[in-house]
Amino acid sequence: MTGALQSAPSSYVLETSAAINLERSNRLGDLPPPGNWVILPSGVAGELHLDYEETPVATKKWAAKGKIAHFTSQEESLYRKLILHPAIGDGEGAAIAMAYCRNEALVIDEKKTGEVWRIAQSYGITCMVSEEFFDKIKPRLPGF
Repeated sequence: MTGALQSAPSSYVLETSAAINLERSNRLGDLPPPGNWVILPSGVAGELHLDYEETPVATKKWAAKGKIAHFTSQEESLYRKLILHPAIGDGEGAAIAMAYCRNEALVIDEKKTGEVWRIAQSYGITCMVSEEFFDKIKPRLPGF
């Protein structure tokens, strides 16, 4: 499938690995809450274990301030196809489906030569690692 992305994305879909790395680098709290231009799919939220006691409080607070994104029927259909691939887990599938269907960028901390990255790009999705994402959005953040 060739991609749908024609213009620069205005929003970014976080995949689990990127959210965890933003959390570990203490940058997650600098982001606006999920919902406007930072999209946190419900599948990713589930993988972050927001209801677990061990999950960092800052991550729980950040997610609670915003809105977790849920599938449209088109996104769910694509997600179901994506997770049939052995390299794609639930969070990756959810993030790729939302990035594709919403015509947004995917923030994923997998090697750029990795299989999941290649699959996302085969859909025409703009992919970036969390460091690139954070550098790109700094001008939109207060205090940076």
